[in-house]
Amino acid sequence: MATRSADIVVDSFAWVEYFRGSSLGEEVERLLRSRRCATPTIVLAELSDKYYRDGIQGLSTDLDEVDALSSLITLDRELAEAAGRIKVEARKTMKDFPLSDGIVYATAESLGAEVLTGDPHFRGRSRVIFLA
Repeated sequence: MATRSADIVVDSFAWVEYFRGSSLGEEVERLLRSRRCATPTIVLAELSDKYYRDGIQGLSTDLDEVDALSSLITLDRELAEAAGRIKVEARKTMKDFPLSDGIVYATAESLGAEVLTGDPHFRGRSRVIFLA
């Protein structure tokens, strides 16, 4: 189970906006600097995928910044079980809900935190700060 304390779990959508320096990214930065934040390690893999897919430079530096601004939460057995449950429940109404989002949401649940995201898969869920 996640053992570090956090108020917000930062999803890949939020990190991408932060690194883009968008207006949504400015809101992410404000929260990163004023709240206790955590990032599931699956988000690092999602960022890596995006950077390589889109030819974006600076992955290593940006991942260092993720590590500096948030606590990294690794996937353990309890989170994995919860993530599978969340995915199956979400797929009843949203056919493309990914397991990675289940991991992010399970991490937030385990910490009693909110998810910071603009990913439509999280729209309407409790415990979500939705960037829009």
